[in-house]
Amino acid sequence: FGRWLSAQVGPDFEGCYLFTQIALELLGELRKRGTPHVLDNPNGHIRDFREAVQSEADRWLPTPYPGHPTDGMVQRVEEEYARADRIRVGSSWAAAGMVARGVERSRISVIPHSVDLVRFSPATPSARVENTLRVVFVGSLSLGKGFPYLLNAVRMVGPHRVSVHVVGATGDPWCRRLFESLRKGLNVTVAPGDPLNAYRDADLLVLPTLHDGFGYVVAEAMACGLPVITTYRCGAAEWVRHRESGWVVPAGSADSLAAALDQALDPATDLRAMGREARRTIELVAGARPRAELIQLVREHATQRAVATHP
Repeated sequence: FGRWLSAQVGPDFEGCYLFTQIALELLGELRKRGTPHVLDNPNGHIRDFREAVQSEADRWLPTPYPGHPTDGMVQRVEEEYARADRIRVGSSWAAAGMVARGVERSRISVIPHSVDLVRFSPATPSARVENTLRVVFVGSLSLGKGFPYLLNAVRMVGPHRVSVHVVGATGDPWCRRLFESLRKGLNVTVAPGDPLNAYRDADLLVLPTLHDGFGYVVAEAMACGLPVITTYRCGAAEWVRHRESGWVVPAGSADSLAAALDQALDPATDLRAMGREARRTIELVAGARPRAELIQLVREHATQRAVATHP
């Protein structure tokens, strides 16, 4: 696909905004032409992502994990980093990981993602069913998303106290088998599709990710008026005020997730007030401003490139 994409970009292109994994061939061509470009990197450094996933595979799977990202993809994306003039990431956490792996900070721009605040908006809250906490998990059932820790945390808290609704892809065969094993005896439902209604029916979003350059579902849920539990290895955790609009916990710890779930279940915890605080935060940071910043980045880089090429 990368080779095909490169062949589609004729000499009349004035600039390109590209995504990692498919950009390598085109980046080489753009550099030859002096064409302005920005590479969008949705993760932190991809080698960190690979190591996080492999560590989880060693912990949970009986055989070596052949899933994404492969060693070949890591090498490809690292070459994309090297070729790109400008790299956009969605969080300070992602930028720090890139710099730690040797990418020059001067080539990195931190611009968070925007959220449709009209579509993702709070619904009239429904009453909690008895003492059951309704948790939604949105995302693929992949090792990088940390779903085993959520299921084990629910078991620790008490299966009768927490229900989990999973919205998203069911994962690769290895992760599907692991999920089916860990969900036994728990109140877990799975329904791929649009997460909007799931956000609106839930009390809380949990994203126990091991590596997310941003974690878009955190912003969506907060826009819908949900408090969230996520980890320090999620870029969007920068927007979560601990115990005010959610909880930020260590990655890879069922104990920490269970403690946060216990706090959410405490009658003294006002989840609706936390959800209102989450919505206020998102209105401040994730509306039109990120889009404007991204457009400005592209324009400024194009101007700088043009001046450097034609002084």
